[in-house]
Amino acid sequence: MSLILGLLNINAIEVSAGLYPAIYIDPATTEDPELTVGQNYTISIKTDYNGSDIWGYEFTLTYNRLILNGIEVVNGDLITEDVGTIMWKPGTFDNSAGKLSLTGCAFFSTPPTLPPTTSGPGTLVNITFRVVGTGNSNMTLGPDTRLIGIDGVNIIHAVRDPKHIQHGFFDNSAIPVTHDIGVKSVEPSSTEVAVDELVNITVVVENQGTVNEDVTVKVYRKTGGEFWPIGTKIMENLTVGASKTLIFSWSAQPRGEHTIKAEVVELSGETDTEDNAFESTEIVRVTAIVGEPIPVQLIIIIVAVIVMVIAVAMYALRRRKK
Repeated sequence: MSLILGLLNINAIEVSAGLYPAIYIDPATTEDPELTVGQNYTISIKTDYNGSDIWGYEFTLTYNRLILNGIEVVNGDLITEDVGTIMWKPGTFDNSAGKLSLTGCAFFSTPPTLPPTTSGPGTLVNITFRVVGTGNSNMTLGPDTRLIGIDGVNIIHAVRDPKHIQHGFFDNSAIPVTHDIGVKSVEPSSTEVAVDELVNITVVVENQGTVNEDVTVKVYRKTGGEFWPIGTKIMENLTVGASKTLIFSWSAQPRGEHTIKAEVVELSGETDTEDNAFESTEIVRVTAIVGEPIPVQLIIIIVAVIVMVIAVAMYALRRRKK
């Protein structure tokens, strides 16, 4: 729901441009290898709209959490108390997801008095990040982004006016960034099992790129030419050049022959995807349920009964001979 008026949540349209009137990130592009881990980095979100009917604004922002972590959002000079009473609602940084939640500001008044308006251009907010990694990050204004006129009229709206929204880009790597993940091996713990017997599947994944990555790994069984899912796991912050082993557990079924396949979900910007999947050469054969062994106590009872029957039969035979 909209922070200011209750706008419906609509999926983002990722287009970066800057037609007038625009809402834009300044600087639009930052490429500086000297912005190393631990330093702060600040951007501004601005508008070049020069009309005098601005009542408020709101937006969301996403970023690469492995490169940047948000630490502060401050209201800018567009909507201020110099003009009138304001409603300032700073969003919350979710650095585990890489998102600043809905943030907005608007003038306030008690009906029937109309709230004041102001003129652009101006700065909506200033946002400060801490650099936590080396690589690049898109800074994307979300679908809720808009500049609001009196009576809630949208002067600029990200969904309606995608070419009037300019996103941002940050890169502090000294060399070109390469995104590349590969599956190195897939190995089932057993190849001859009974139905519902537990099989551990060992998958080794390697980061072959130049930046740390969040990686999604999926494992399937191939049965009769079709792939059926076994499980999905996410590896967070897999470092450059590192390999990691994951264990997937499979309650083997149905009966028949199966091969195991693991794959990593393609990364944004990844070009070398030939090793994103690996199919084991081993065949797992699942057979009928193996019967449980007869308990020792039952064996003793059965033997005792047989001995008694034989003894009774021999006694009867001797009596008959007499």
